[in-house]
Amino acid sequence: MSKSLYAPIGTLLNNRSASAAMLADALTRSQLAICVGAGISKYIGLPTLVELAERMVENVIARPGMTEPQSIPAIHSFLADQSNDTARRAIDEVGRLFPDDREFNAIVRSALYRNLKGDADLLSHRLLVAIGILVMKAARGGVSDVLTFNYDDLLETYLKLCGVRVEQVNELYQLREPADVYVHHPHGFLPYHTSQYETYERVVLDSYSYHKLQLNQDCISLLERMLSEHITVFIGVAPGDRTLDNMLVRVKETLDRRGIHRPTGVWILGPDEPDFTTVETAAQLNVVPLQFTSYDDYPDYLLSICQEALQAGTDD
Repeated sequence: MSKSLYAPIGTLLNNRSASAAMLADALTRSQLAICVGAGISKYIGLPTLVELAERMVENVIARPGMTEPQSIPAIHSFLADQSNDTARRAIDEVGRLFPDDREFNAIVRSALYRNLKGDADLLSHRLLVAIGILVMKAARGGVSDVLTFNYDDLLETYLKLCGVRVEQVNELYQLREPADVYVHHPHGFLPYHTSQYETYERVVLDSYSYHKLQLNQDCISLLERMLSEHITVFIGVAPGDRTLDNMLVRVKETLDRRGIHRPTGVWILGPDEPDFTTVETAAQLNVVPLQFTSYDDYPDYLLSICQEALQAGTDD
């Protein structure tokens, strides 16, 4: 393996060329995974958390027989002051009002895809193009596993438009069909193309579903194994998710016990996403943070990984 794979996190911190070399090394060995979050969906036109909550609340208020929003404190507070905190409380309230999983999922799905224009627009997004190129199998390697905390199927739809065979993994004991790439949906799956898939489990969005996920040790163990067996590039994932942070800490402990001293992955951060406060924080999670001043720089960085892997193969 390349020397960069074993470099201390402090020396890789915000070092794009060294981190790209590390990820390229993993790509050539088919040991690279991708983890995507809401930042990807926002980049291609899906709603932010606040926008999603606003649409869900509008959906609920418009229903016949619903109580006036002023009489529901969490929803009234959100309408008066829209922030991530009030959005989460409003979503919790919607979850309480609609305990049935399918009904709650229907509200979320309607809000998620309200302004989506169709598949054709996906081909124009450079970030999806870059991820697609990174995933595709080639002599320089490819990516077989993608972990997404999003509910949408836009990445899968794009890959299928490019002729990549995709298999969704949204159930713990699901039998895998042969595929080029497996996309894992631990937070649930609400596809735009409902004729292709059907989701029964409640998506992980309100507090109840988050607590339920944290108690699902089989699912957590499966994700930890995936993270421990790959070098992962995190894209559009905001720091601070307690479940993911705990998994990363345990993965680091597992690697340390086995005498494996390498980062779990590289965490790409956008201009409006909080950076890790210290190198020590990044070291605790065993990830290399890279802060970008523009989301438009993401595609070029991902493509540089492919180019680095290709060059490495040529040098060999």
